Amino acid sequence: MNCFAILLAFVLSSAKVTSFKVKLVDNGYNNVVIAIHEHIPANQKLLENIKNMVTRASGVLYNATRKRAFFRDVKILIPRTWGSWTGTQTPTYETYNQANVFIAKSSHRDGPYTLQYGGCGKEGRYIHFTPDIFLNDAFINNYGPREKVFVHEWAHLRWGVFNEYDESTPFYRPNLKSRLESTRCPKDITGDFCMPSSTPGDCSPCDDESSDLCVFTPHSTQNTNVSMMFMPSLTSVNMFCDSESHNAEAPNDQNRKCDYRSTWDVISESEDFKDNSNKPVYLDLPTPTFTLLQPKDRVFCLVLDVSGSMNGEGRLTRLRQASVLFLKYIIEEDSKVAIVTFNSNALIKRYLTEISDDNTRNQLIKDLPTTAEGGTNICSGLQMGFQVLEKDGSSEGGEIILLTDGEDSSVGRCFDEFKNKGTKIHSIALGPNAEKDLEKFPQMTGGFMFSTSDTFSSNGLLDAFMEISEDSLQLENTGKDIEPKGSFVGKVEVDSAVGNKTTFLVTWKTDSTPTMLIIDPDRKEYKNNDFKIEEHLHIGTLQIPDTAKKGTWMYNISNTDNNQQNVALTVLTKPSDSKNSPVLVNTYQKPGQPATIFVEIFQDFSPVINAEVTAIIETEKGSSSIHKLLDSGSGADLIRNDGIYSVFFRPTTKGRHGFKVRVESIKKQSKQEPALASHAMYVRSYFENGALHWNPPKPPVSDNLIPVEDFSRTKSGGAFIVTEVPPAGEDVYPPCKITDFAAAMENDTVMLSWTAPGDDLDEGTALEYELRISGNVQELRDRFHNATKVNTTAIRPLPARSKEEFSFVPEMTNDTVIYLAIRALDETGLASGLSNIEQVTIAKPAVPTTTANIKDDNKNTARNKDLILGIAVASVAGGTCLIIGVIAYAVQKRRSGQLNTGVI
Repeated sequence: MNCFAILLAFVLSSAKVTSFKVKLVDNGYNNVVIAIHEHIPANQKLLENIKNMVTRASGVLYNATRKRAFFRDVKILIPRTWGSWTGTQTPTYETYNQANVFIAKSSHRDGPYTLQYGGCGKEGRYIHFTPDIFLNDAFINNYGPREKVFVHEWAHLRWGVFNEYDESTPFYRPNLKSRLESTRCPKDITGDFCMPSSTPGDCSPCDDESSDLCVFTPHSTQNTNVSMMFMPSLTSVNMFCDSESHNAEAPNDQNRKCDYRSTWDVISESEDFKDNSNKPVYLDLPTPTFTLLQPKDRVFCLVLDVSGSMNGEGRLTRLRQASVLFLKYIIEEDSKVAIVTFNSNALIKRYLTEISDDNTRNQLIKDLPTTAEGGTNICSGLQMGFQVLEKDGSSEGGEIILLTDGEDSSVGRCFDEFKNKGTKIHSIALGPNAEKDLEKFPQMTGGFMFSTSDTFSSNGLLDAFMEISEDSLQLENTGKDIEPKGSFVGKVEVDSAVGNKTTFLVTWKTDSTPTMLIIDPDRKEYKNNDFKIEEHLHIGTLQIPDTAKKGTWMYNISNTDNNQQNVALTVLTKPSDSKNSPVLVNTYQKPGQPATIFVEIFQDFSPVINAEVTAIIETEKGSSSIHKLLDSGSGADLIRNDGIYSVFFRPTTKGRHGFKVRVESIKKQSKQEPALASHAMYVRSYFENGALHWNPPKPPVSDNLIPVEDFSRTKSGGAFIVTEVPPAGEDVYPPCKITDFAAAMENDTVMLSWTAPGDDLDEGTALEYELRISGNVQELRDRFHNATKVNTTAIRPLPARSKEEFSFVPEMTNDTVIYLAIRALDETGLASGLSNIEQVTIAKPAVPTTTANIKDDNKNTARNKDLILGIAVASVAGGTCLIIGVIAYAVQKRRSGQLNTGVI
């Protein structure tokens, strides 16, 4: 049992999906969304080339999936900045942030790539293309036909497979007597080693195949049609490697992360094709249907609960505070807003009103509810909301924000009524008794789900409104219960990419107005008389004129009352200009696994590493816990330094949970990491009309990390429901799977290292390790208990996240390939999943020994009585927690972006 298959029954209802939900229906993919960034100028040629790529890719995909899938329905989301565009429709559920494919500029890379964070067989986050890929035909020579590259990236995105080449380790030697091989699948692809030349047809032999300048040039004619995940640029390649053609020796990510399974084995076990679903069909492929979508000004209807229970716990006051701040400072001009209230019946307080100036904002604020009484009829509120949206035509593209604290046993009667309206319903559950089926509305309509407790200082309502708006960035969202005469002190970092319309929003619970002090980086002070204070609403707002100064802003909020004061603070801002790309934060949850939270931190499509990331998870009753997220490549995290920070969450309470994340830079440590793993191969040479041609070297990806300014961000993660928790005192969590198992050779000793798992997932300390080896990788993977066991009694496990080291000198026949894997066990016998598998090759005659050398600092050396050998090491497999091992006789390439592949 591993940490991705725990017996923990819970259901996650996300505030957002990782990308728009693509559906495979009768072999055709529907709802594929391709979104163009607003900074890309209007370009008809770009649109036509996108359509051409997808149309041709549909046939490539149909063939590569053995006639099981093609593209049927594709939506292209063009930005508002393109102006009025002929033939467009208004999006219903589709947004830029939730697209499957992004087309956007990047200052750090030109090649296509896919962001993957869920592990083997798990869907990725998105595909990224730059516009030059569609507008410059040199791309075809550098990467191959667009349609084949798209299918390569689609396989990353949809099915969670990985590359079958490796830029850092392009060569390996299976054993001492073998010739040097290229890292590829299959091994049948042939070619020559050449020195690059400006002369077409010139292939000068390499003096040293390990040289960075030596390039493997595949022959123009091949006797194999695989594999799309190795080199789709080859004319003959149109299929994925399967179990017969798979190269299990190659030190590539497909082997490391997918336990030696071929790409087709992983694809065929996906939700799309498992259990014989979407069987092969033989047909004349239809041309994909393309729909052009262009966002219009947003249309909202606030559907607000005013039942009697809203009088309790200050809920009505909090509703008014959050709604006022939403209407006054968050919602963009030219948007339209209506207000509906409901208890046992529904009432239209305000028909759709366009936000044109402060006057219209204030008119809407006057229509917010001030009293609460009666029962709860959610369906009546929603029906009235749709009536308002449909007054001037269709409700398609509109959005309803439903806020309620009450239960309604009849809510199920209107599910079917709203699910196909083309209108998003965002649900906000307030307090512990809010209707348990609220999640179904956003699930059906593509909206967000939020949960906030009655704890005032959690600031959850404003958090939800901010997330729905998607127009501003939150630098801070926090709160505190301040004791009499006490203070709430903190800091916020404003970086140069933000600062426009920066606003400090302070809310409090009692009638006593706190003393507020904001200090900018130049020590200028803003006090209460600089705030706009609305005492009847318990709101104070400070808008910084022009662009807020870059640097550290301090805040100090003091309680002047003799009683405890509940205070919340939110700091909003917008990008400083269109040229600067701010640090962006997104949150995701993984249903169907242990409760896992992911936070994506990127700037200009480059991962931001070495950030301080915490998740604050709050139950519906108000208890909260803080969890640190890591980008370490171990525990819940898949890849080290990829900008995806991860954490396991072990719930102890049933019910609805809300969470948000706080992200801060670590001074002088946070950086941009230019490299990403799942990207298409850059090809140095190609054949045209029978002649060999050379591409220029790929622009190098710098080994130097790019410094990131000090910054602060806060982001809501939405809500999820926990339906079951383990019985108190019962151990149901095994140690986490070890996924950074690594091996290296030092003299005659095998040196092993890994990150220690815990007793429960990645917390605590495991009891022991089980290390086994085999000459057959399938036996080790599928029948681990039958493999030969290595004596590990010398190891005293260290606490979770510690670096473990162990070494031994086994003996076996020289020039034998051995595979190694490890797992951890806890005191109740629960075992982790099998680690990534390491490959080793005997490098010298056996050296007999029987003694053990155990070091007190837990850098253990054991000379195993059964297995004594000298070896060289090759890392060829892996999983979800990764530190890549050392390859035997591997030719390690610098990160030049140039890949050398081939066979000697």
